[in-house]
Amino acid sequence: MFICILFLPLSVKKVERNIEVFLLVMAVIAVTASHYLGAEACWTRSLVESSLVEPVKLTVATLIFGIIFRMLREPLKRKIVTWESRLGPRIFVALIIFSLGILSSLITAIIAALILCEIVSALSLDRKYETIFTVLACFSIGMGAALTPIGEPLSTIAIAKLRGGAHTADSLFLLKLVGIYIVPGIVFLSVVGALFRGIQVSAPESLTEDCPESMKVIALRAWKVYVFVMALILLGNGFKPVIDIYIAPLTARLLYWITSHQQYLTMRPLRQRNSAHL
Repeated sequence: MFICILFLPLSVKKVERNIEVFLLVMAVIAVTASHYLGAEACWTRSLVESSLVEPVKLTVATLIFGIIFRMLREPLKRKIVTWESRLGPRIFVALIIFSLGILSSLITAIIAALILCEIVSALSLDRKYETIFTVLACFSIGMGAALTPIGEPLSTIAIAKLRGGAHTADSLFLLKLVGIYIVPGIVFLSVVGALFRGIQVSAPESLTEDCPESMKVIALRAWKVYVFVMALILLGNGFKPVIDIYIAPLTARLLYWITSHQQYLTMRPLRQRNSAHL
C-alpha cells in the first residue's frame, strides 16, 4: 500500500487527477487492516471525530478566502503594476515574497499561490526572472503555511496528532515551536529575491495566467481539501503499527536522511517531466 501511495500518483494520470479520492480509499483500507498488524482498535470514535473535525478549519479558510480572492482579483491586477513602479522592482519583489510567506499561514497556501499567479502575470517581466521569483515565493509560501493549522494540510495534521498529548497544541503551537526558524528563512528568501532584477518584455514573452474561477470551482477545491486532509489523518493512523515497529526506533539523523532521499526519489520523475516540458 505504501508503494502504491508513493508511486501511483506520479505514474497514473487518473490517480493524479483524483488523488483525494484515491488517498481516502487507501486510508480506509489501511485503518481497517491495521487491526491485523497489531493495533488494538482500528475504527475508534476519537479517530472518526478527528478525521471529520480537524479538516474543517482549513476547508472553511480555503472556501472563504477563495471567494474573497475572486471578488478582489481584478482590482488586485490593476494595483500590482502601480505598486511595483512606486516601490521599485527590488523592494516590491522582496515585500511580495515576505508578505505571501507570512500571509499563507492565515489565508492558506492555496490562496497565496493564486495571488502569486496574478502578480507574476501582471508584471510582464522576462521569463527567467519570473521563474526565479516564482520559485522563491513558493518556498516562502510553503514555509510560512506551516506556522498555523489553517495554512496547509501538514500543519493541520501535526496539530491533530499533537493535541491531547504532552503538549498543549493550540493554533499557535507551531508558530511558537518553529517560528524562530521559519520567519528568518522567509526574510532570507526575500533578500535573495531582491538581488535579482527582471527586464520588461511584452506579455507573450512572460508567464501568463488568466483563468477567473467560478463559485463551483472554489467550492469543489474546498471539498477536495477536506477529503485530502481527512485521508491523510486516517492514513497516519492506519500506518501507525508499521511506524511504531520499524520507523520510531530509528535515530533522528537516520530519519532525516531517509525522508530527504525519499522526497528526492519521489520528485525525480516529476522534475524530469517538467524539464522535458520546459
